[in-house]
Amino acid sequence: MAGKKGNPKEMTDQQWLFAQLYKADPNKNATKAYRKAYPKSSEKAAESGASRLLSNAKVKSYLQESTDKAMKKFDITEERILQELACISFLDFADLLDSNGNLKDMDDIPEHARRAISGLDVSELFEGEGKDRKNIGLLKKLKTSDKKGALELLGKYKKMWSDKVILELPTVIVKDFTGED
Repeated sequence: MAGKKGNPKEMTDQQWLFAQLYKADPNKNATKAYRKAYPKSSEKAAESGASRLLSNAKVKSYLQESTDKAMKKFDITEERILQELACISFLDFADLLDSNGNLKDMDDIPEHARRAISGLDVSELFEGEGKDRKNIGLLKKLKTSDKKGALELLGKYKKMWSDKVILELPTVIVKDFTGED
């Protein structure tokens, strides 16, 4: 029974429901989505059914179009992702600090360096008690994104290393000295 509102691929209602549930799940757990769309199915049936639906041409096409639409909406491109990874990977802390080692004002930090910042905590510092209490400054703690992780992702993208093990076995030549064919 096709035709559920918002179902552009004419999937069955349950296929469409499965696709919606799968899209909404942050972990992309197809078995879980299948169990919700087909509540009477067993766990074993859900695993095989989920696999079957993910390879179904209409479901697969719908999920791909949905992903492509989201990528376009948020301007998620390969170039932008690589640019962000490069900002994190090649951050020079000198871009964040002034000549006295103090954190620069955000306006004075170059954009590429600001992109590598993942957090900033600012705390007011006080001296004294009660009515004698006065503000003596700010404590700023800056956290940068995972440089090692970004470098690993760039290295994988450039295929600089592989998790695969390549075995080179010695060549063995077998010669028949029996004279028989």
